[in-house]
Amino acid sequence: DRLWRSLSREPVPEIDFSRHQVAAIFLGSRPTGGYTIDIVRIVPEAGRILIEYREESPAGRQSVPVWAEGPGSPCVLQALPRGRPVRFRKLP
Repeated sequence: DRLWRSLSREPVPEIDFSRHQVAAIFLGSRPTGGYTIDIVRIVPEAGRILIEYREESPAGRQSVPVWAEGPGSPCVLQALPRGRPVRFRKLP
């Protein structure tokens, strides 16, 4: 609950942690808005789960919306079935 509240003003989602786990990818601090992280695909593998993700940054002289001019810390969280290790792969 504490982590979610530090990331969002939305209500804390209902997650049954006896059946699910949450995987998270944090990009860390960025100087402006316009940086994003997206989960592209979740692939079940032998005994584990692979999460493929992509980072996007503001291109060259792309303007950043006024609401996103300050520093940011992009992240994404995903609920998954519990009990399998998670592996991450950054895509180009």
